[in-house]
Amino acid sequence: MSDLVTENIGAEYDDKVWESLKSAIKELNGKVVDEQWALAGSQELECFEVFIEGSKVEVESETYVGISISGPSPLIKRICQIMNES
Repeated sequence: MSDLVTENIGAEYDDKVWESLKSAIKELNGKVVDEQWALAGSQELECFEVFIEGSKVEVESETYVGISISGPSPLIKRICQIMNES
């Protein structure tokens, strides 16, 4: 089993980061299986789960924290690599 890691990939308001992430998920044939959104005071939190090649990747976007992706280390590295190439 791979180690699980979390990477902060950018600011929650950065459209380029969102587009790169969506592109990477699409390229890897990822399927969104759950989405949640919450607002607590000035904090907005958006979470979704994606399955890619049988592994779960969690994406979280939080005000003032940014966008983070969590999952198996090799898969997170591939997602980041694809994002950096776009």
